[in-house]
Amino acid sequence: MDIFDLLSLLGGLSLFLFGMNVMGQSLERRAGSGLRSVECVFQRNSILHVIFTPT
Repeated sequence: MDIFDLLSLLGGLSLFLFGMNVMGQSLERRAGSGLRSVECVFQRNSILHVIFTPT
C-alpha cells in the first residue's frame, strides 16, 4: 500500500461522509414539520415513547 492508495482511501471516505451530511440535511429540510409533529405525539404519550424510541 503506497501513499496514493492511502490518499485515495481518505478522499473516498471524505466524499462519502460529505454526501451523507448533505443527504441528512436535505431529509431534515424536506421532512421538517411532519417529523416534529410525530415527535410531539411520542413525547406526550410515554408508552409510545418507550415502544418506538431506539436505545
